[in-house]
Amino acid sequence: MPSLLIADDFSLVRNTLCNYFETMHIATCSQAKNGLEAVEMAIKSRPDLVILDYSMPIMSGLAAAKAIHEASPLTTVFLISAHGHAMDSVKDDSIAGVFCKNNVGPLFQAVKDHFRQKASLPVSHASPA
Repeated sequence: MPSLLIADDFSLVRNTLCNYFETMHIATCSQAKNGLEAVEMAIKSRPDLVILDYSMPIMSGLAAAKAIHEASPLTTVFLISAHGHAMDSVKDDSIAGVFCKNNVGPLFQAVKDHFRQKASLPVSHASPA
């Protein structure tokens, strides 16, 4: 099953998202309570997807996304925020998608689509030399 790291400073948000993805057998989840912890966990465990809250203590979601992307360019990162309209201007190569916490349906669909697409990619096999 794919792995997912969810970072948010509110445990209710982390627990709710993890519960959904694990109950629906979409991904196994790990959790971080701030941006710095998310970066450290992402570098160590290399999750398939990271969901970061935009506004977190110690390190913002955007700063964490940039650090994760630099350390692991193939790790997909989504940003979430309770202030969806303010997120419209967030454009960065390290961010694959921006979603509003007040309407999680599009986030859930994007995560499912991401894992579905990743599962359908052909596996390349190196030929022996």
